[in-house]
Amino acid sequence: MIPGLVQSVLLLATRRFTDRRVTLRIGDADASMTVTEVDCTLGALGMALGQFDDVRLVVEDVVWKHHTAHRLTATCHDLHLNPGPTLVAGPVTIELVLTSSDLPDPVEVTPDGTLRWAFVPLTPTVENGDLWITTGYLPLRRQIPVPPLPGGLHLTTVTTRPNEVVLTARSPQWRERLPLNSLTKLLRPA
Repeated sequence: MIPGLVQSVLLLATRRFTDRRVTLRIGDADASMTVTEVDCTLGALGMALGQFDDVRLVVEDVVWKHHTAHRLTATCHDLHLNPGPTLVAGPVTIELVLTSSDLPDPVEVTPDGTLRWAFVPLTPTVENGDLWITTGYLPLRRQIPVPPLPGGLHLTTVTTRPNEVVLTARSPQWRERLPLNSLTKLLRPA
């Protein structure tokens, strides 16, 4: 085999999806997003087995139901396609980045990375997959219900950065059956 041929073909294939707005069915609703980055690592063993060592997918301007997100990054390890077809990866890490415009009023995140409800600073933490919010001025603490996440994901951390809130979820293994008509539609020329 010509050295680098598989990587070159893979690079050409991923360019087809970059900067493209896609709509996917997630649960009971459609989600639309713009694919901004697709990175794949393919080792020698992975080539022989038909699997990717690592796949990193970055999408922006996510709209799902009445929710929005600035960016979503999915990092999948040991990604391969099983018969069915079923996409299998594990572990999988999802990083969801929200800006103030993605948060419900009057919650905002400031340029210095402080999460606020009106003028009250908030500190988010995750304990055993549950989201807890503590206020900065009063010793008040409240649990925010986290709905079941797809693919066996569990919320692991919530951090703040300048102008952003970052939620991270992880799953030891993700299995997703791919309907053939959806796969064909996704691969169809733009």
